[in-house]
Amino acid sequence: MKKIFIFILTILFFLFSFSYIYTIKRDKSIASYISEVKSHYNKYAKTTDDTPIYKIVNGEYTLFGTIGKNNEIELADTEIDRNTEFFNIQNTEYYVVYRTIEPIESLTKTSDRYKRYIPFNENIVTNEQTTFIDENGNFITYNQSYDLPIIIKDTERYGVEFNNKLYYVKSSNVVKTYQHENSKEIKKTKIRTLTYHFLYDKSATKCNEEICLEADQLEEQLKYLHDNNFLTLRLPELEMFIDGKINIPMNSVVLTIDDGTVVSKKAISLFEKYQEYATIFVVTSFVKDLTTLKSDYIDLESHSDNMHNQYECIGKGLQGGAILCKSEEYILNDLKTCQEKLGGSVYFAYPFFDFDNRAISILKKAGYHMAFIGQYYTEGLSWPGFNKYTIPRITILNSTTMDDYRNLFK
Repeated sequence: MKKIFIFILTILFFLFSFSYIYTIKRDKSIASYISEVKSHYNKYAKTTDDTPIYKIVNGEYTLFGTIGKNNEIELADTEIDRNTEFFNIQNTEYYVVYRTIEPIESLTKTSDRYKRYIPFNENIVTNEQTTFIDENGNFITYNQSYDLPIIIKDTERYGVEFNNKLYYVKSSNVVKTYQHENSKEIKKTKIRTLTYHFLYDKSATKCNEEICLEADQLEEQLKYLHDNNFLTLRLPELEMFIDGKINIPMNSVVLTIDDGTVVSKKAISLFEKYQEYATIFVVTSFVKDLTTLKSDYIDLESHSDNMHNQYECIGKGLQGGAILCKSEEYILNDLKTCQEKLGGSVYFAYPFFDFDNRAISILKKAGYHMAFIGQYYTEGLSWPGFNKYTIPRITILNSTTMDDYRNLFK
């Protein structure tokens, strides 16, 4: 009897020990799993490979598409427990498996300037499988057709807003387009381009030429643009407007600055203060330190490397600009030097506004998309279909009053 009792106790001991060890291992396994899932979770994340997207259908996670590698996403708040396998993408009905993403500190900032464009009164309807591609080439594919307003009509693709972001859909992915009223806002049919020259700080510099503008005068003009909600187009946007790819609001303008030799830090800070964009056309041999002109609101483009010298071509043009008589080889080498110093450039302003058909032909060979001249009877206006190598500008002088300035936009 005693032996039977000891035997039963032994069995119970082993059963208890096994259960205890199993429970510990199970709890450790659960804790390890939860820790593993948490290591993939953050408010912001990116995909580590082409990643399946799921949608809940009839209570089950059902494959619904693919999100490409290195796409950045924002995740919804998630309570992680032993049953967590999927993370919800913020403000959507879509999910990804936790192990297909990795945490990042923040999302890369993307421009929302497209929200200022006026949508076309035309929609696209996509195929049953739709691929959205962002500006960086990252893609998301959904097994669904979409009906969306057209924001940008680009070559062989359409720009649309999806999940509060600008994406492109290839025309090959579109079943049809149709007329649809997306906006009643009046679109601008002609855009005025302004050009400044010397923007100086009177406390540090003297400048008595008519093309010199003191920073306080510039500030009054930029404040006017800001207070009246102007869209100051960057040059790629101007190019899209001329190509008929975007519609822009009535309060739109292009700001350019020639030479870059006298643009004070105070002037640059004003563009930043009022969040207005401008392009400086730089004579790169004249500006030794291009970093002094850098700003999130300033783009740098070509005004030649060393062709901004008066009367090199006697009797030609307004002031004998070198581009009118130097050899093609000389001009191409100069343009290449300028582009290299700027780290690339596809927009050009003719020195002294001097140009001819030969100059245009050489610019095209050098890879320029657009070139800018002076006023030339158009009062600085251009429009869709305009010759992109003779974009006119109107010059702002120190004698330009605020009434004069306001009248430019009536």
